[in-house]
Amino acid sequence: MIKLQIGDFYTRKELANILQVSQPTVHKYAKQGKFREFKQHRNCTGLYPKKDIEEFIKKYFSLADLNLQSHLDNHPTTA
Repeated sequence: MIKLQIGDFYTRKELANILQVSQPTVHKYAKQGKFREFKQHRNCTGLYPKKDIEEFIKKYFSLADLNLQSHLDNHPTTA
């Protein structure tokens, strides 16, 4: 069994706040293949790799317009 290092992931709630979208939208993006979603068990909301999210933001958003780069660099994880 593989153990996930929580510091390397965002929770669905954290990611929704960063992207300024709803939690169901984050899940929809993952289902569309825009980034990966991991679950530790069946009832768990998703965990999203920070590396995937950085690539997603660079591809789909202008960091200068949304001022997300500093937020990504300094965002604490609360998982």
